[in-house]
Amino acid sequence: MRRGTFTMIMLALAFSLVLAPCLYAQATKDTKTGSDRFDGTVVNINKDTSTITLRQTGKNATWQITYTKDTKFTYRNADSTLDEVKEGRRLIVLGTFEKGSTKMNASRIDIRTK
Repeated sequence: MRRGTFTMIMLALAFSLVLAPCLYAQATKDTKTGSDRFDGTVVNINKDTSTITLRQTGKNATWQITYTKDTKFTYRNADSTLDEVKEGRRLIVLGTFEKGSTKMNASRIDIRTK
């Protein structure tokens, strides 16, 4: 019994060590600003915690995007507000990833239609 439990724990640990870097590697660097760049579709908006959950384009992974009062929102490259962020819309986010996690602190969020 102990051997089976140990084996399962080791497999789970190995899987998580392999999976986390693969998820993190999906972000790219923006050539103009040097910020991390990520795009996905809005799954959920939580104004109480200032977070937006995105489903990564072409993947099933979800990411937590954190915004602040200093985050710049644009809609089709024109100034906008958080009110334009709606479930199902695609976002392009520039900011900084928290290393080793699926959280990103956004400095700019560009809102797109589907």
